[in-house]
Amino acid sequence: MKRHAVGDGAAVGGKQSNGASSSSSQPESAVTCSRMGVRYGPRWALRDCTVDVPAGCVVAVVGSNGAGKSSLLRAVTGLQRCTEGRVELFERLFDRDDASQLALVGYVSQRKALYRRFRIAEMLRFGAALNPGWDNDFARSRINYLGLDPKRRIDDLSGGEHTQVALTIALAKRPRLLVLDEPLADLDPLARHEVLGTLMADVAERGITVLMSSHIVGELETACDRLVVLRDGRVVLAGDVDEITARHRAVTGPADGLTRLASQALIVDHEVRGGSASALIASHGALTFLDPRWQQHPTALDRVVLGYLHNRPAPVGHRAEPGTS
Repeated sequence: MKRHAVGDGAAVGGKQSNGASSSSSQPESAVTCSRMGVRYGPRWALRDCTVDVPAGCVVAVVGSNGAGKSSLLRAVTGLQRCTEGRVELFERLFDRDDASQLALVGYVSQRKALYRRFRIAEMLRFGAALNPGWDNDFARSRINYLGLDPKRRIDDLSGGEHTQVALTIALAKRPRLLVLDEPLADLDPLARHEVLGTLMADVAERGITVLMSSHIVGELETACDRLVVLRDGRVVLAGDVDEITARHRAVTGPADGLTRLASQALIVDHEVRGGSASALIASHGALTFLDPRWQQHPTALDRVVLGYLHNRPAPVGHRAEPGTS
């Protein structure tokens, strides 16, 4: 299920992105990380990371601060060298010194590195000089669509406008893969909604694969096809968003029934208050085995994500193992 249409965004015209608009010309996988690890001195920021990103999908990477999100994204863009394992881009072993592979990737971080004394037009010319595949018609059309005066200085832009210029430069590069490391984190809710709406419209129009990190799971649920959850530098859940929510259940019942529940199902997370308990469990089928005292509740994606991040052990020592869908 594609979730690329968010808000009232409209796609902006320009040249097609490296043939990525044709699904038949795309490899099966845009990104494949195989047992990848990143270490800074004695500390492992990422370990044994195996992730597959199908071409044409929008994939969210979520996790607490320090979980390894930025390390994963920087390794995929070539900004960080892997300590172990391997990364493939469009089914080719990724070489961070290969200019032809780097040209396939657009990247925007939370810092949105733009020259603050430059005018918008100067930033666009700078982007054109650095990127052989630059789509100048798209860049100018998108800036015009956003109502931005090319003569304005980057310093004078609001947070949302600053982000839109950074995204325009990344998209005008005509990447096949767009990597976004929390570029919306410093925006207010309205600005986030507007930026995400125009971005997803452009992504859908140009057939770009997106790998993005964020703390705002509720917004990602409407925009993303797949999800990767990191905890303590390891992948603990990965898969299709619809399948992930379908195979998890939120239940409430008596606290004295937790031990039996833990022997029947994988408890991802649980909480006890007084004589009552709530739990998130992973199950592929109907919960016909449940004690009638337990009640099932609809499970939203943010509840599943929080469950895997908390991962509070069940009474008999069961813990959620890394999940895949």
